[in-house]
Amino acid sequence: IIPAAVISLIVLSLNLLGDGLRDAFDPNYPETVNEIDVLLTEGAIPTFISCKNGYFDANELYKLSSVANRFGRKYSKKILVASEPAKQTNAYKTICARAADMGITIIDGVDNMSDYDLMQKIVAV
Repeated sequence: IIPAAVISLIVLSLNLLGDGLRDAFDPNYPETVNEIDVLLTEGAIPTFISCKNGYFDANELYKLSSVANRFGRKYSKKILVASEPAKQTNAYKTICARAADMGITIIDGVDNMSDYDLMQKIVAV
C-alpha cells in the first residue's frame, strides 16, 4: 500500500502544480466539470480524490459526490484535497458539516504538510 500511496502523492503534486500553472498562464481556460484528479483502489473499493488549488465551495462537494456515486456506488470513498488551509469561518464550518454528511473527507493545507503526512491522512481514510 505504501508504494501506491507514494505514486498517488506524486500524481497529486503534479496535478496541483499543473492546475496552478494553467490558471496562472491561461485564466480563460474553460473549467472541466466533474473531473476526478486521482483514483485509488484497494481491492474493489475505489477512492476518488479531487484536488483544489486554493478556495473551494460546496459545489465541489456535489461534483465529487456525483462522480463517486456514479462510478463507485455506495462502496466508494471520497476525499477533497485543498492546497491552502481553510479559513475557520461559518461558511467553512457549514461546508465541513455538509462534507461529513456526504461521506467526504476534506484534507486542507497540503502546502504546509510533508508528503509523508499527506500520505498518512489519505491512507487513514
